[in-house]
Amino acid sequence: MSEQSAPLPPPQARLAQMATGFILSRLVYTAASIGIADHLASSPKSASQLAGPTGCDAVSLARFMRTLTNFGILALGDDDQFSLTALGEPLRSDVPGSVRSSILTMAGQWSWQTWEAFPSTVETGKPAFDMVFGMPVFDWLAQHPDEATRFSETMVAVHGAEPPAVAAAYDFSSCGVIVDVGGASGNLLGNVLAKHPRPKGVLFDLPQAMTDAPARLRAFGIEDRVRIQADSAFEAVPPLAA
Repeated sequence: MSEQSAPLPPPQARLAQMATGFILSRLVYTAASIGIADHLASSPKSASQLAGPTGCDAVSLARFMRTLTNFGILALGDDDQFSLTALGEPLRSDVPGSVRSSILTMAGQWSWQTWEAFPSTVETGKPAFDMVFGMPVFDWLAQHPDEATRFSETMVAVHGAEPPAVAAAYDFSSCGVIVDVGGASGNLLGNVLAKHPRPKGVLFDLPQAMTDAPARLRAFGIEDRVRIQADSAFEAVPPLAA
């Protein structure tokens, strides 16, 4: 006989949990923004030891870090030193599968402000981002290169498992030229061309979306087989030849 799952909380409690979900979002964002995981990467440390490096008040930091233990992100030892758990490990910026950039993007200030205006989107049908910042998101990213880079890293992290699967699932070897429209950092195109040496590629996207593409294509070792063309797919036709 299989174990029965725990009963769900009553509807009132479940709705209250949903309404306060933003609190956990801000806790995780704060941990990412002050680099808690990077500071704990080498060894456990106390809040007082981390106050200086993080630029935080020691007492407030200790309370905050104890709160993170409630969610399994940190562990607190008997010596009052905090350490990373397996859940907290991807908050580091220097590990495979890091989600630090993703959290700083998805729970960051510009995302926060956009979601704050979401009720107006429901009422008017207009994009919340445009109402808050006075322009579409990709126009705004063009003016904020650091956020654009972080957004690109977020897309790679969120869709990290997809490009290798696509490259393995379909035989691209008969293709002459593969045009990746809206290819951003070139992660998908890089995976495909790295697995299939015959085709050449064209990476086609807005310039602010492709800031990190040259470095990523070099990392795949296929930069000499790809032509990068900056343009809008709504205004121009991608080239037919690399």
